[in-house]
Amino acid sequence: MLLGTWNGIKRGVTSRHRTASMMPWKLVEFIWRRKHAGNHWKAMLACFSQVSFTRAGIADQGPLVSLLTTVLEDSISDQGEMEPIIFISDEDSDNEYDEYYTPTSRTTMKKPRTA
Repeated sequence: MLLGTWNGIKRGVTSRHRTASMMPWKLVEFIWRRKHAGNHWKAMLACFSQVSFTRAGIADQGPLVSLLTTVLEDSISDQGEMEPIIFISDEDSDNEYDEYYTPTSRTTMKKPRTA
């Protein structure tokens, strides 16, 4: 069984990326895809909801902020309807477009269609 799984992993990796430094990451990707087979979109949103960062950038200063705060799973449908996702808006932005752009705390995105 292990040999069959390894052959499946190698088949999905080009020879250029079949190196000692890349194969652990390809193995992690393979395991993630198999674990979340048929449910990649929901799994990615769950991963994004666990990501946090500091506003200071790379420095370890300041409180952690989550980019994706809430995913409303009750509204997910198989018909491809709109799916609300709530993002934190950066109202203290120094963006040059601030006078034209008003950030909102609620953004609606379409669920990408899978082939």
